[in-house]
Amino acid sequence: MCLVDESFTRRHFLQYIAETWKMRVEVAENEEESLALLLSAAQRGDPFDVLICDVNISEPKHIELAQQIKADSTLASIKLVLMTTLGRRGDAQIAKEAGFAGYLTKPIHERQLYKALCLVMGQPLDSNRDGDKVESQIVTRHSLQEMGARDRVKILLAEDHVVNQKVAVRMLRKLGYGVDVVNNGHQAVEAFAHNTYDLVLMDCRMPEMDGFEATLAIRAREAEHRDDRAASVERKDTNDEQRIPIIAITANAMDRDREKCFAVGMDDFLSKPVMIKELEAMLERWVHGEGQLGLGYSVGQQQGQQLVTHSEESFPGEHPPLDPAVFGELRDLGSDEPAFLPDIIERYLQKADGHVEEIQQAISQQDMATLEGVAHTLKGSSGNIGALYLGRLCFELEEKGRMAEHEGVDELLSQVKEEFSRVQHALKAELTTLASPSS
Repeated sequence: MCLVDESFTRRHFLQYIAETWKMRVEVAENEEESLALLLSAAQRGDPFDVLICDVNISEPKHIELAQQIKADSTLASIKLVLMTTLGRRGDAQIAKEAGFAGYLTKPIHERQLYKALCLVMGQPLDSNRDGDKVESQIVTRHSLQEMGARDRVKILLAEDHVVNQKVAVRMLRKLGYGVDVVNNGHQAVEAFAHNTYDLVLMDCRMPEMDGFEATLAIRAREAEHRDDRAASVERKDTNDEQRIPIIAITANAMDRDREKCFAVGMDDFLSKPVMIKELEAMLERWVHGEGQLGLGYSVGQQQGQQLVTHSEESFPGEHPPLDPAVFGELRDLGSDEPAFLPDIIERYLQKADGHVEEIQQAISQQDMATLEGVAHTLKGSSGNIGALYLGRLCFELEEKGRMAEHEGVDELLSQVKEEFSRVQHALKAELTTLASPSS
């Protein structure tokens, strides 16, 4: 870390704090001295990771320093943090536009500074693999307070498919939430009975007890507790008792499925593949915002319903086996954990290969109930990996199974096998790229 501050006392105090965090620190008195340190370190092949400027943002020389650093390809990856005692409205935006990743007004507790540095160092570079700009939020005292609030929030995730679990958990932790994971509805009801949660993300299709049954059981337990509390104080005006928001997560986005979610007591709806911005908006509304019970599906209705409402025009003759937006989000989720994406790909391929075999066996045995269930499972995991067209084909097979309609299933099976082969090839190519030293 490089630290620039004109005050001898301040810069050496901050140096002492940073060294207690096991950081290697060099200090500079002014912008010219700090730039010389940065350039020298880069030329030695040992560049700084972060520069902290403890300054008055109204002085243009600090903005000019940031712009110089970001314009130099040998220095552009350095994360910049500005600390100031004279924060004014609009200064954070000025700092962000100049290239600062953090803008902190003093006084700031050293634990807040440590967390801010962790957040700044965890941000991606300014461009992705394709050279497109990536919008990242500047770290401020306000965002630190928001993260602190999220740290105290606990989510219960009920999902039986391991790939879907891992993707959802990664998203939740990236957003700063604590999460417990269960594999079916029975476990969800038990977890709810023995722990305190702020929200439940409930997959609708799970073994042993599905999400609909689990929601009914949770709502019944809540009603029982309300009645017990009301009886203990001889009053019945307990309708304002807080109930836990339950958000449906499903690969189905049909009107009948939304209506069923609402009927059993769920509060909102997300369809797979869930994108992190949609998940964040949902949690902000129901955990931190003013979600109104019974309004329902505010975010879910706005989703593209990517799998089940695609028209044929949505998938032209030449369609990619992996949707760039969905798969690109998986890359972003694993940007700071190299093992994440390879693990997701390998687990998907292993499970999906078995699902395709189960579908083929169900069709040969004319077992339409099994066909419906397995096609639904493969549809959901394929959506999360970005194989949207494969998911669409699985949806059509699922509907054949649900309606016990045998006509056309053999041709659909051939299309599923052909598309899965394309998806396999694309994912294995990604694994090869990820394993290469230059990736």
